[in-house]
This record gives sequence, structure tokens and C-alpha cells, in this order.
Amino acid sequence: ELFNNEERFMWVEGPAGSGKTLVMLGKIIDIALKTPPNERILIILPGWSDSPVPKRHLKLLNKIREDISCVEIVYDFKTFEGDISEKLEKARSSLSQQLSDSRTKIVLLRLE
Repeated sequence: ELFNNEERFMWVEGPAGSGKTLVMLGKIIDIALKTPPNERILIILPGWSDSPVPKRHLKLLNKIREDISCVEIVYDFKTFEGDISEKLEKARSSLSQQLSDSRTKIVLLRLE
């Protein structure tokens, strides 16, 4: 059901070992193969610097096809100072710049 879903945004939850990651990576690969060359895919993952999960995803997603690449952008939201509106604007500006600098098909955004 999830693999055939055409929604642009999906929230997946379930117990450990239920296959969430496997299905989602399969779906991402399917989307990457069907997405026009000028469009990109953004994957947002919560993560910690010591977690091996984003690196495993990055390695797999860089092997889909020669013309499809994946880059990881680490976004540490704790580095911004000021009130919430200032933090949000600084975060938006920083993230926008990093995304515009990237020309890869898949962007894995890791939030710390």
C-alpha cells in the first residue's frame, strides 16, 4: 500500500523490525527513477552525529544509477541565536542556501 502511494509527503510509523526503512528506501528509489532530471527529492531524517543510519542511506542512494546522486546536509538548529522568529529566518536562509548549492537528485537532510 505505501509503495504504491502517490502522495508527495508521507509519515511512516510502526514498531522496530516492521520494514519501514526497507519500504521507504524502495519508494525513494522508485521516485528517483521516475522524477524528471530537473527536479529533486528531499528526505528529512532526525539524526544524531553518531548514528550510522544516514550514512547507510547515503551509500545506498548513491548507487541507484550513475546519473542519480545523493548528498547529506546536516542542519543543527541549536546553533542559531535570538527569538523564535529570528531563529526561523536564519534557519530558512541557511537551509535555502545549502539546498540551492546542491545539484544532486536526492538531498538527505539530517536534523540534529
